[in-house]
Parts: sequence; C-alpha cells; structure tokens
Amino acid sequence: MFDNQRESRSFRFSKREIESLPSHDLDSPSSEQEWSDIECRGLRLSVSKNGRKFFCHRYTINQRKRSLRIGEFPAVSLQEARQTVNDNKNLISKGIDPFFEVEKQKTALTFKEYADTQYLPHAKENKKSWFHDYRIIHNDMVPVFGRYLLSAITKRDVQKYLDGITNRATGPTSNRHRSLIMRMFHLAIEWDYLTVNPCQGIRKHRENPARELFLNPEEIGRLLTALDQIPQRVSACAVKFLIATGKRLKESMSLTWDNIDMVEKIAYLHQDSTKGRKAERVILNALAIEILEELQAYRVKGNPHVFPGHGPGGRLVTPGRVYMTAKKKAGLNKKTRLHDLRHSFASNMLSCGASLYEVQKLLGHKDAAMTQRYAHLADSTLRERSESMSKIISQPQ
Repeated sequence: MFDNQRESRSFRFSKREIESLPSHDLDSPSSEQEWSDIECRGLRLSVSKNGRKFFCHRYTINQRKRSLRIGEFPAVSLQEARQTVNDNKNLISKGIDPFFEVEKQKTALTFKEYADTQYLPHAKENKKSWFHDYRIIHNDMVPVFGRYLLSAITKRDVQKYLDGITNRATGPTSNRHRSLIMRMFHLAIEWDYLTVNPCQGIRKHRENPARELFLNPEEIGRLLTALDQIPQRVSACAVKFLIATGKRLKESMSLTWDNIDMVEKIAYLHQDSTKGRKAERVILNALAIEILEELQAYRVKGNPHVFPGHGPGGRLVTPGRVYMTAKKKAGLNKKTRLHDLRHSFASNMLSCGASLYEVQKLLGHKDAAMTQRYAHLADSTLRERSESMSKIISQPQ
C-alpha cells in the first residue's frame, strides 16, 4: 500500500517515513522531488538532490496559487508544520493571505518575540538543556536585544554584547553565549526570518584547559571511610556509587531498580538519561554491588528509583551536601567538586593499567576525543612501567 502511495508522491507523513525518504535523483532535470501529506491537505515536503527536506504550504486564494515555505525538517517538526498549515487555513477562511502576514511578521518580529514564539518552543522539544537557554535569553539577551527588530541586529551589536559578558564573567562564559545566539540566528535563517547571520565571523575566546582535580587511591579510601559515617545513607551511597562507576551524576540518579541486573552485574542507562542520548550499559564492580545491596534496605514502596527522594515517587537530585560534609571529614582539597569523582575514576583506571579505549567505554564517552584529555595520565603510567624495566636491566648481573 505504501509503495503505491510513494509512486503517487502522496502518503501520510510521519517522522520515521520522512527520515527514510531518499535524496532526489541526481540525474533528474528537476532540482527537487515534492511529496504531499494525505493527512494535512496542502502540506508538501520537497527533497533536494543533497537530501535536504523542506516543508511548504501550497494553497489557493483569490484564484491565485501560492507556495509558502515553512522551514527545514527536522528543525521544523512535522507537528509544527501541520499546525502552521492549519493556522494558515484559518487566515484564508477570513480572506487573509498568509503570504503577506508572514512577510509582515518577518520585518516586524522583535528579538524577544522570536525567542519566545519560535526559538524556545523549538528548544524545549529538541534540547534537554532548554531551560538553561531560557535563563540566558531572558536574564542577559532580552535586556539588551529584546526590543530590537530581529533583522536590525548587527554584528557590532552582538560583538558588543559578548564583550560585556567577557568583562562581567569569563571568556568561556562568553563563548557559551556566542554559541547560543549564533544557533538562534542560524535557525532564523532556516525558518526564513533572516538572510544573514550577524554572528558570522565573530571569533571565540581562547579557553584554557578545563580544571581537573584527581583523587588518588589513598584519598578515595579516606572519602569512603568518611561516607560510611554519614547518617544520610541514600545520599552517602549515591556519592559512593559515583566513585565506584565514574558515571555522571544525572545518569546515576535516574537509575531505577528495573535498570539493575544484580545477577549479570550490569546497570542499564536509558537513552533519555544519558548526555549523548544513547543507551549505555554500566559494568557494576564489587563496590557498586555492595552499595546497591545496602540501598535495598532503603527502597520505598511505589518508588522505582535506586536513589529515592523525599517526595512520593521522586528521586534524589544531588548528594552535594553530603559530599561536602564527607570531603571535610576526609581532609580533602576544598576545591574538589562532585564531578571530579568522574575524573578520579578515569585517572585511577589508567593507573591500574587500563587503556584509553577501555576508559572511554567505561565513562560512556561518545568518541575518543573526550577521553584523550587523560592521555597524560596514561603516559605517566607507561613511563613508570618503562622506568621499572630500566632499573631491572641496569642492575649489575
């Protein structure tokens, strides 16, 4: 049935089917292939020879045929495209041509209006950290650009704003703001609100290597001893679990008992909880198993989480306070952070002779580039091995 629909270039659009559409034939005299949605009349999807896909709305008003571009898939979702077509139909029923309404909106849209009505709804659907974007936009960008017409913001305006962030905070913070506003303008171009990105050509600040502190095995031992004396056992076990597995805080706190296989000694991380949005397996060593066995005593009826919170069905968000208390008891460097336990896991694994590839898999890094920051630790281990060999062969026989 679907093959016949494909032949007629009409089918019921779905995200999966749109993603499976092939690029337009390179030998075709036409520049693109167009498909029609049988669920939403007037919604079309064009596929170019390089595989790019664009939604548009074809309609007739006052006996005149119109084609109104909506935006590129997947930046514009199928749901958003259908909603746009339905909104246009409401205008057409009132004798209003959506084409002219869109043109008026493009020239009259302010930065704040664009952020609130276009970018943030899109970010909320497609980005886990969308609320971080919301805070930056409303706390920093809107006070500066809010009333500016989107099309009136210049490269100089953006550079001046970023210089202000640098002077107030740091270069790396300014780079985060640069990435966000550049992304916002890039999408504005894809959605036909702009033709030029005013951020183009603005350079990033040079960033110093990220601060990384590592706890050695003796310090880890002192921290574990201190944690065993903490009365808040769920939070203490949470810190110990981070030490034992090297996993990220949010990933670990999202674990449910259904994710744990005590027999195979594996924990499964759902793709929605991982930074790379990819399901992962966590190898549970003896310490991790011991921690999970202790947590069995703190299971809450009706709460699936391994690290339950105070509310019904809730989970622990962070054991930060308990970590600070234990760190003080253990006499550790005051500057060490909870996330440094992940770095410590990697450094101690390398000290035990693990390869960078093995550490990459245990940490769940998407590619080796992220793990490469620990290369100097691997080199130091190899140097110790080499020095040991040097001493052996240099001893008089």
